[in-house]
Amino acid sequence: KLPAGTTDILVSYTYRIAFTDAGQNFGLAAAISTIIFALVAVMALAQLKATQNGAPKADGIRRPPPQGGSRKVAKPHFLESGGGKT
Repeated sequence: KLPAGTTDILVSYTYRIAFTDAGQNFGLAAAISTIIFALVAVMALAQLKATQNGAPKADGIRRPPPQGGSRKVAKPHFLESGGGKT
């Protein structure tokens, strides 16, 4: 047990509920774990949406996503004709 007046993070509190307390309340620990998973998933999706192409950059200017096919890709030097040993 923790002394009175101390703070505990949610993950270690859940571990204590599931494995170290005398009651071993697995149901409550599973419910808290599900809530933690949902919170992390929501934050990850929000971060993904915020960082996709077309999102405002640090300068605040919204840019369109890049168009396909406009990028030129250089050939590796070993694929170029001539100059290679045969």
